[in-house]
Amino acid sequence: MLRFIMKLLAMPVYLVLCVLCLLADLQMRLYSFGIGIIGLLLLLFVVLSMIWRQWYNVGAFVVMLVLLAVFTFGIGLFAATIEIWRDRLKEVIEA
Repeated sequence: MLRFIMKLLAMPVYLVLCVLCLLADLQMRLYSFGIGIIGLLLLLFVVLSMIWRQWYNVGAFVVMLVLLAVFTFGIGLFAATIEIWRDRLKEVIEA
């Protein structure tokens, strides 16, 4: 009886995790498209700043690139964590 109640309570949580997975996947796809364009522009600006010897701008653009990489890592980590939780909860429900 306790196992049945746990499974019954796990179903709404599983549904929320499925919705979060879909939203995280959509966000990752849109973000990847945008980051590709922005990353190329920032790399172009870094090269142009190095050619024109504007070292303050080089530093600013490199910091922006690093922040974008950290943000991308954070989004990927969030999506992977949601997937792991969803799979574990699915195993509990199926058991």
